[in-house]
Amino acid sequence: MPLLMISELDKIEGYTNLQICPNPANNLITITPPKAYDNGFISLYSMSGEMLLKQNVRGNKTPVDISALKPGIYLIKYSSKNQIITSIFVKE
Repeated sequence: MPLLMISELDKIEGYTNLQICPNPANNLITITPPKAYDNGFISLYSMSGEMLLKQNVRGNKTPVDISALKPGIYLIKYSSKNQIITSIFVKE
């Protein structure tokens, strides 16, 4: 069986990231969307796929209260009219 080795990852053209700070977090995270896509909303999911929260994102930084969440790993999806970005964060 041939072995494929990847030694370097190329930048994905047009890729933008969603900043989640701090990560890991205890009670509050701050979401910073890409500048070109400021207005949208976030959906927060458990790793089993259950939607736990949906919140509008307006402007540069949006605080999100995660104090009610149990410790674990969560998926966050940012959606705007131009783009969908997914990321994960850890609740301690």
